[in-house]
Amino acid sequence: MPPHVNSYPNQSPRHRPSPRWVIAETLTGPEGPSAVLDGNYIRHFANLSRVTIATNASVARRLRPLVQRCANSGHSEIEDVPLPSGGSQQLLAIPTFGPSNQVFAVTLCAGVPPGDQPVRPGIETVELNPSTGTARVSPPLRHAIAISTETDSDTTVSTFMSRFDRWDDREGFLSLFDLTAPSERWAGTTTAALQTGNRHHLFIAAKLSPARRSIHALMCDLGTHDAVPPPDFISAALRRLRLPEGHSIGIVDLRSQLIHEWAPTGPTPSGYSPSHLRVHPEDEGIFANACGHLLHGRQQWHNEFRMSIDSRKWHPVRAQWILVTRGARPQAAIQIAVRAE
Repeated sequence: MPPHVNSYPNQSPRHRPSPRWVIAETLTGPEGPSAVLDGNYIRHFANLSRVTIATNASVARRLRPLVQRCANSGHSEIEDVPLPSGGSQQLLAIPTFGPSNQVFAVTLCAGVPPGDQPVRPGIETVELNPSTGTARVSPPLRHAIAISTETDSDTTVSTFMSRFDRWDDREGFLSLFDLTAPSERWAGTTTAALQTGNRHHLFIAAKLSPARRSIHALMCDLGTHDAVPPPDFISAALRRLRLPEGHSIGIVDLRSQLIHEWAPTGPTPSGYSPSHLRVHPEDEGIFANACGHLLHGRQQWHNEFRMSIDSRKWHPVRAQWILVTRGARPQAAIQIAVRAE
């Protein structure tokens, strides 16, 4: 049975009202919208005509057009559906916007009294750029996962991923960033210790946009009602390392060339922060060359390149690479040391 969504964290199960909502993703893709959450259950890009609020053929036929109308207008939409009994059922569609004001999701509510809305999980959104390694995160989510909200500037994919301590499955999520054959969509879960101090379980649905310009994703909090899975042991180990000042270690997905895990490091006089590392555009070939050597049989590699720290200055670094695993998604550990200038 699919995992439950905790929509009513403060009520005992027998006092919870029956959920009458569905979350449809409108992320991108030629196949159109699909269901990702259906009341208290996770769905993985399911057919909208088969969700629980589609109680008859008349309602089922109207769900997809209603979602598309809401996504196109960017406003809540209401539709009264005639029922075989002679009455009618009201359908309500509520949009959720992505960081660039495109509708990423539509919440469908059925049989809701006028002026009321059922309790539903919050929806947050993210845009990830595989080419630049940057991420645009909705403001509430930035706050919840402790990404600076002082500016509206993009963060990095590495920063975004480092705020979560488990991905199910991580390899599937990383396949969206593959340089040669990226996956078109992925759905799974992740866990994080949010600003509330509690660890939370979150559902993610993501799709690759046309022309591979960005990855659009929505996130829904599954709450803390069930036992939240423990942190991934690699994440837990890396985050407990304490390295010399000016040093850091991370994990690189070789097929996407994405650094998706970072160990903490002490600050340097220049304000070195590995969470915001970017390789100099002229040195991207050096970084890619190391990934290629490890993909094709080498166990270790050493090189030097430049990285940005604050988007204004480039710093030379020495990198030591060690192959960690092969398999479908080969991974490497990279240790970086800032060179004295």
